[in-house]
Amino acid sequence: MTGRNVRIEGGLAIDSASVRRGTGRRSVVIALLASAVSALLAPAAAAAQDARTRQAMLLADSLGQLSLTLRAYAQVGLEVDPAEAGERLRQGREDFDTLLARLLRRGGKGLAAADGKRLQQRWRSIRDATFTRPSPEIGALMSDIGDDIAAQLHALTGIAPQSHPLLDRRWQLQNLQQLAKEGLFGCWRRDLARPDRIAAISADFNRWLAAQEQRLAKLAWVQYNAQWNLLTTSLPRQNAGCSPQALRSLVGTTERLTQMIASSQ
Repeated sequence: MTGRNVRIEGGLAIDSASVRRGTGRRSVVIALLASAVSALLAPAAAAAQDARTRQAMLLADSLGQLSLTLRAYAQVGLEVDPAEAGERLRQGREDFDTLLARLLRRGGKGLAAADGKRLQQRWRSIRDATFTRPSPEIGALMSDIGDDIAAQLHALTGIAPQSHPLLDRRWQLQNLQQLAKEGLFGCWRRDLARPDRIAAISADFNRWLAAQEQRLAKLAWVQYNAQWNLLTTSLPRQNAGCSPQALRSLVGTTERLTQMIASSQ
């Protein structure tokens, strides 16, 4: 018994070394079980994360399409490439109909029935208004309703755009459409200008663009920055008018940047 620590408890001889070995074995077993459970749960957690990311991408696409539809309505009213804008308006109605239907199917569990109905009613109000002769008064009402729809959609996102590179890119596409929409509405009627919102969107795009410097080839980086600088200088300035040239530049650079980002890998 020399070298072994044995104590008597309740009439039983307890070998401390054996207890330690038994405790050690139990710890190993518990660790192995925990690892096995984690391995089993990991695919489910990854799938859930992927589903949330896909949902967030769909929401970003929907927000972008909503802004594009409103932007096209303002373009027709301002007579900035009105024929092309009219076609975009028609296509925008169809595309948002499709996106909203997909959202309601996929996000039904996170959206109460009453909220889903309200979302549909709000969109129907904008949709019907797009058939009217464009005016800043009707545009102002459409923009307010669009803000309400956007707030509902934002509440469903549940994931930060920066958490996934592809999602962040899709988010910047909708940022560009919203920026163009805000710029055109601000030119359409001065009291519709929202400089704080333009500044917030611009800051988020600048954040994303700065992060691309290490990823993009030098030429692509220069092209991105050139188009972005053209876009920002085309936005309405306080106490300054909006020239037809600036309006066309705003629309054109938005389209070019959108195509560049959408085609990047």
